[in-house]
Amino acid sequence: MVQLPGWLLSLVLHAGLLLLAASRLSSCSDGTPGAPEGEWRTAGIVARAEASLSDATTESDAETDVSNTRELPATAVEEVPQAPPAELSLPQAPTVPTIGPGGTRLPAASSPVDLQNLALPNGLRPAGVAAGEEGHGKTSFFDVPAQGSRFVYLIDSSGSMESYGRLRAAKAELMRSLQSLDRTQQFQIIFYNNTPHTMMLRGTREPQLYWGTEINQTLARQFVSSIRADLGTKHIPALSRALSFEPDVLFFLTDADDGLDAGELNQIQRMNHGQAKIHTIEFGTAIAPEADSFLRKLSRQNGGSYRYVDVTKFR
Repeated sequence: MVQLPGWLLSLVLHAGLLLLAASRLSSCSDGTPGAPEGEWRTAGIVARAEASLSDATTESDAETDVSNTRELPATAVEEVPQAPPAELSLPQAPTVPTIGPGGTRLPAASSPVDLQNLALPNGLRPAGVAAGEEGHGKTSFFDVPAQGSRFVYLIDSSGSMESYGRLRAAKAELMRSLQSLDRTQQFQIIFYNNTPHTMMLRGTREPQLYWGTEINQTLARQFVSSIRADLGTKHIPALSRALSFEPDVLFFLTDADDGLDAGELNQIQRMNHGQAKIHTIEFGTAIAPEADSFLRKLSRQNGGSYRYVDVTKFR
């Protein structure tokens, strides 16, 4: 058997490998005529198209986001500017219209003391007023002077008090008289017709004597404004009610309809037991009567003064 040299075998082997490689390259170069590397381009185009689509989608989304962002102000809630903080202050007592001719307006309560002394229960004193220091100041009612620390005003409000502006004049004089009192003195107001109508300020459970503070006088004005003239007149229940507060001074005003007899006058004197000076004011439409009226007797029996007022002069 003929043995071929090694170099020849190596040459044949390498030649075979070269032919095989050439055949592979020739198959890769086959494609669509006129479009060499078309397959690679197609693959490349597909890849680029996906990328472009992705980029386009991203750009579209971005544009949509920008568009939405631009449209947000149109749908967003409008911000409300904050108002500057309001300045707070203590409430003031309400101003009530002046009653009757010549009345003056009471000042509104503005001090903490006045607010603290609003409708103090009986036995309690305003700040700074110790026991035994109750005032004994002076005041007057229809020119009847009086001095004391506990005042009660009893005023007729029957239907006859409507004519000639009697009740209106009585209210105006009452408020003027109260202004002469100070915070060391006490007062109560009772209007009466068939029944007594006793003042009770808010913050108290029952009527009582009230200190003469500015705020209490302002609240008293509200009570006075609410009274109207109507119905008849019953003196005894009203006088009994007034004396139950044990005042130093009782101002009693009426137009003297349906007076008191001797027995009733004695009854009032016993109820008073000499404690209060009862000053009487009579409203009439003529000159002062010369006869000894029941109002003259009542004031004389109880250490007070009598005053006649011609109501025709109110007009």
